[in-house]
Amino acid sequence: MKIHCSYSHTETLTVLRELIKMRWSQSTKEAHSIVIRMLLETTIAIVSEERHSRTLYEAAKTIGGIYVMCGLHEEARKVLQQIHRQIVSKSYTPGGKLDLKIDHSVGKGSYVFLVTFEETILSSSSTSYSQIMADLLSETILYESYSRALKSEKNIEVLLCTGARLYAFLVKKSRKEQVTIMQEQLHKVFLKKWGTTIKTRNEMTLIFVVSLLQVLGNSTQHIEIDHAACKSSNDKVRELMSNGQFKEAYEVALCAFQFLEHRGAYHHLQNVGYGFKLSAYMASRGVKQLLEKPVEPELKAKMLELSRNIIREVLKACKDSEISFVRLNIEDLNDLIGLLGEQQNYADLEVSCSNGFEI
Repeated sequence: MKIHCSYSHTETLTVLRELIKMRWSQSTKEAHSIVIRMLLETTIAIVSEERHSRTLYEAAKTIGGIYVMCGLHEEARKVLQQIHRQIVSKSYTPGGKLDLKIDHSVGKGSYVFLVTFEETILSSSSTSYSQIMADLLSETILYESYSRALKSEKNIEVLLCTGARLYAFLVKKSRKEQVTIMQEQLHKVFLKKWGTTIKTRNEMTLIFVVSLLQVLGNSTQHIEIDHAACKSSNDKVRELMSNGQFKEAYEVALCAFQFLEHRGAYHHLQNVGYGFKLSAYMASRGVKQLLEKPVEPELKAKMLELSRNIIREVLKACKDSEISFVRLNIEDLNDLIGLLGEQQNYADLEVSCSNGFEI
């Protein structure tokens, strides 16, 4: 059923409400389907065609109120999410359950409708009109910055940092569909840049990238991508190990090591301790082991080999960059000495412990 009417007068919206109220009272599946379709088509028409703020405000109040009156809260939220995503990010995914497409020419003037509609259907919450509008404007700024960086792709690090800020915002607002889209986009960008360097499975690389985005996006201060990768990968590996997901922990650690080695991350003092810790995790040090689920011998051998490779690379980087171990904290030194002792790497252990811990 198509809706063809002018939305320039409040009376039109009043008639619409009464018509839908009558249909809904019939309490049949067909009547309810008609109501949902009428509301959807009316919403699309309003957002696509109307440009007057006052009319948009009144329409959002009326349509949102009808959804609430009919108890269609979930349907209203889905409509809001689709409109929101298409207007703010200018993206449309065909084939979804909700047949809704907004013209890309619809601009920020429709924000009045979006904010009022959201406030109306969430009337029981404490979220105010001003807060919803502030969030919407913040999201728009983040999307515009991300879109510019994505189109140019001149600086992948800038793109990842810009994308991470938007990603963290979307996660906070529970925009699951948009979060998934961003994960896929930034994962592809990551693989395009560093895919030949990293030899782990794509699904493991995705875990690494997502953990990196979380650290970059939630950091309140500027953070270098290498330092963020060290922190995020260590946190994720520890989490996986603690959950008994040893194979995944090994692959994420391998992915991180390949990336960080390629980037020369361990040549910087702030990252050295993370290298020791990652090596320690692969040697099952510093992680609460689940005794009821021991590591399989073949996997354990791979983990220990990776542990040795990591410590070897970190020590080499420290030597090449003339990093003094005196500047490391006690915990990092304990990790280093314990690891070298377990690995029976007495040559490096002796050098590390001599001359004031200098290499």
